[in-house]
Amino acid sequence: MKALVYFLETVIFSFMKVGSPSSRATEEEISTEGKLNGKSTISFRHAILQSVISPDKKSDPLGCGVTKKRSGAELKLLWKKAVFQHILLIRMEKENQRLRAIRQEVAIQQVCLNYEEEEIPSEAMQAWNLMLSRPQARIDSNILHSGVKQ
Repeated sequence: MKALVYFLETVIFSFMKVGSPSSRATEEEISTEGKLNGKSTISFRHAILQSVISPDKKSDPLGCGVTKKRSGAELKLLWKKAVFQHILLIRMEKENQRLRAIRQEVAIQQVCLNYEEEEIPSEAMQAWNLMLSRPQARIDSNILHSGVKQ
């Protein structure tokens, strides 16, 4: 009888999940007694994510809350892991600072390059065309300066 109730509840639950990413119920969504959990509205991907982010901590059968002492090797491994994570975090922060600096430089360059061109007087255009049309002729520096000033 209990198996039949469990089967019916899982079938009903699978019909309720129509339209969600998966029609299968996860182990977290259906408890061992066959009753629906309170998490029945979330998708199975979200349930997996939640189980990875905050796995269920098994409590003591007596409920004392006493944790077992870790050995020296376990503590050393935890310490090494924490140190490596801290080093990685520092590297990532440095990389983020470097990327921010590059973004700022690019933004400054864009501001410097973002200008409106002014109309060039026809006299100046003719003078430059005349100077550039004769590649072998030597141009006096005074003429160049006057061309730039125009």
